[in-house]
Amino acid sequence: MTISTRHFLVHDGEIRPLTQNVLHRLRRGDVRLPGYAGQDLHVVDVSVEMKERTPIKVRGVTTTVLSLDDKGGLRSRLLEDLRASLSASRTGRAPGRERWSPSPAQLDRITELALARRPSKLKSPRAIPDATPGRGRSRRPRRVDGQGRRVV
Repeated sequence: MTISTRHFLVHDGEIRPLTQNVLHRLRRGDVRLPGYAGQDLHVVDVSVEMKERTPIKVRGVTTTVLSLDDKGGLRSRLLEDLRASLSASRTGRAPGRERWSPSPAQLDRITELALARRPSKLKSPRAIPDATPGRGRSRRPRRVDGQGRRVV
């Protein structure tokens, strides 16, 4: 028995699969989702029990709200967390984090998708590389020859 995690994006009534690669690179700051710029993304992570590469049971569901900046990159929450920490130290109580949970109908659809009972008709959101200097794996620009092939 193994456990696999599936990710889904819930936005405007649509439920889209979200690849682990896109989610990881978004959190790392390597890609942007310009189609969702300036919005909060509701992400649902589903832990699925696998047997012989077949999903058989949902083990857990967690939700996250990711805030995107005006270019579609992940907005840093460092300043917000610092302000909340200062407020908590002054007042003696911590403010509540933004909570979100899917509706029962959305949860049923997510479970169907996670267990692959019905495939999704929607594709994962299109991510584009972040062109901000100093981001990504290499700071050295890629060199290409006359036919567009990468030169090492």
